[in-house]
Amino acid sequence: MITETITRIATNILDTTGYPGAAGLMVLESMIAPVPSEAVMPFVGGAFALAPLAALVCLAVCVVVTAATAFTWGARAAVFAFPFVQLALDPVQHVIATGALMTLIGLLFLLRSRPRVVPHAG
Repeated sequence: MITETITRIATNILDTTGYPGAAGLMVLESMIAPVPSEAVMPFVGGAFALAPLAALVCLAVCVVVTAATAFTWGARAAVFAFPFVQLALDPVQHVIATGALMTLIGLLFLLRSRPRVVPHAG
């Protein structure tokens, strides 16, 4: 129960703060707080592990848009641009595989975020 609560909180932090929140959660995880790495690392490292050049281009997009507006817009622009940048730089099969993997990870978080129904004894 406590792990699910911590995972839900960590997922909410990632949703609202993006990469700075992920960095903060990674620091907490490695030092003091019992933040499960399964709630943080898949999205943080996925892009750089699967398509490093596309991720670097999108990181640059994030920095530029953030400097012009705010981080929330920079992160959104980078996330939205990632599949298109990856499509321009990598083979189509890699883009499809990345999309499928990120979809499965997202579905896993969605399934785990749903409240569990405990059968009533009696």
